[in-house]
Amino acid sequence: MKTLIQNGYGSVDVLQYAEEDTPMPLDHEVLVKIFTTAINDWELGILKLPKILRPIIGLSAPRGKFRTMGCDMAGTVQATGRSAAKFKTGDQVYCDLSDYRFGGFAEYVCVKESALARKPASMTFEQAASIPHAAELALQAIHAAPTLRKGQHVLVNGAGGGVGTLLVQLLKPYQVEVTGVDCEEKLELLREIGYDAVVQYPKQDFTKLAKQYDLIIDTKTYLPALAYQRALKPDGCYITVGGKRLLRFVLAAKILNLFSRKCLKVLALKPNKNLERINEIFESGQLTPVIDSVFPFTEIPQAMTRFIRAEHKGKIVIQVCSE
Repeated sequence: MKTLIQNGYGSVDVLQYAEEDTPMPLDHEVLVKIFTTAINDWELGILKLPKILRPIIGLSAPRGKFRTMGCDMAGTVQATGRSAAKFKTGDQVYCDLSDYRFGGFAEYVCVKESALARKPASMTFEQAASIPHAAELALQAIHAAPTLRKGQHVLVNGAGGGVGTLLVQLLKPYQVEVTGVDCEEKLELLREIGYDAVVQYPKQDFTKLAKQYDLIIDTKTYLPALAYQRALKPDGCYITVGGKRLLRFVLAAKILNLFSRKCLKVLALKPNKNLERINEIFESGQLTPVIDSVFPFTEIPQAMTRFIRAEHKGKIVIQVCSE
């Protein structure tokens, strides 16, 4: 099978296509032919992995499951392990591979059947690749927040990406006012998909504006924890789902939480926990992924370059195989 291997760190030049044996499913696994995958911060994080973390993943290059990136995956079941009974050959499935073995940047992957969800017939494979990682982050962030009430003020930082474009849709039933933060090129999209107000990054720093929020959900986390605390109302909650300063944020948040009613949290993602519920929300018409572009499998480095430049609106999808 064709696969994309990461042979180093730094730029997309370390990504190389290779031929490998198609894997065989273990007892509770299924073999999936991948039709689509997508790019997330996970992939960028492994590509740009700081030197301090490389002894864990691999000194000169990622090893083991990290050699082939790709956590989002949608495709069809090709074979099942001896003890796998949930799916049969031909079933259309999707999931987030980040808690298992990654491997979405390949033509086939073996995955534990408990990680998979059936793809609804009304959901395209492009949409299915856009949903599992981002939608779980969005939904679990909402569940981790204090109970939302009508009229409260919510801010989403990084609103134009995969998580942010789903968050506003999932927040609407709560009848809250949602503000989105992103660059100028994405503000029109934010208004179109339902954001009530927008803040232009980097021209405006939302932590220095007069307005405070009941809930902030952040996909970027690039400022000190104290700055985010300042942007919260007295009983407000800040939840980060990812970013550049997470380690420093965690240490500072533990101290700040001791002396304030304001709460600073880091979301620990539970992959695939709510996929059945997400299917229900999708089929009700409440959730529609925003897809920026679809790249062929042979152009993953170009797709990664677009992602690195933060030019994308919503998700960048990769078509691995034709249906």
